[in-house]
Amino acid sequence: VYIHISYPPSLFQVADYHYPMGTTADETINIRLYILMLVPFLYALGLIRNLKYLVPFSALANVFILIGFCITLYYMFTDIPDTSDKVEITPDFSTLPVFFSTVIFAMEGIGVVMPLENSMRNPGHFLGCPGVLNIAMLIVVFLYAIIGLFGYLKYGDSVDASVTLNLPLEDV
Repeated sequence: VYIHISYPPSLFQVADYHYPMGTTADETINIRLYILMLVPFLYALGLIRNLKYLVPFSALANVFILIGFCITLYYMFTDIPDTSDKVEITPDFSTLPVFFSTVIFAMEGIGVVMPLENSMRNPGHFLGCPGVLNIAMLIVVFLYAIIGLFGYLKYGDSVDASVTLNLPLEDV
């Protein structure tokens, strides 16, 4: 549920780009209103107890994630600058806590692991070697590494916290 707090700002950015309300705070829609608009839908999804009813929503979400991933990679691979003068690989250890918290946030999903394992025909296949969970997490880590590596190669130190914020707004 907490992850859905990040959706209203994204919705706000898209809506504000296409339909600018104004330049002063009185003329713009408050972000709390965007949060309020999403609450009924998120609440309804949260009321679904059986995982088999969530399959269509999960499949649709996976399709949108794949589309976003492909669009992000497209922009990362177009006009890649020369990296010889941009890439600096000296670590800043003061940002290590932010790195670990971001990794933990990206890998969280533990609330779904136990119900999913309990609903499998062969629960032993979930955690075994290689196991469904291990294969899925390996794919997720690989995709995050690809986005992180090529996002840094494309944008260097000027990359935003979310690489999608670096994508051009003109093509939206």
